[in-house]
Amino acid sequence: MPSNNTLSFFIQVFLVSRLKEISIHHQSFVGFSERMLDALNLGRPALFVWANENKISAGMIVFFVLNTMEQQLLSTGAFEVTLNGINVWSKLDTGRLPSADELQQIIQQQYSFKAM
Repeated sequence: MPSNNTLSFFIQVFLVSRLKEISIHHQSFVGFSERMLDALNLGRPALFVWANENKISAGMIVFFVLNTMEQQLLSTGAFEVTLNGINVWSKLDTGRLPSADELQQIIQQQYSFKAM
């Protein structure tokens, strides 16, 4: 069974990798957008210029907007958690999303059953 420190470490790695992914997508999008605007001789829209000049603020806005959209989608549909092919949580059955503590406890229980 993984310890709380191990789970915390993996959660932090996940969050950092997600932020890095957003950064990489932003850089790719900006490069692609600049080439498209140049090819079409359209110039640079004010929002595009602002986002390029304020990369951290623009990145944070995108991050929060995408998280808000993700939460909205999760709150209106099914949310299933499977671990090793076993359904360990169903929003359809419970009518709600699990808290972080509940999810951590479920994962720990599944690993303790596996160890037996």
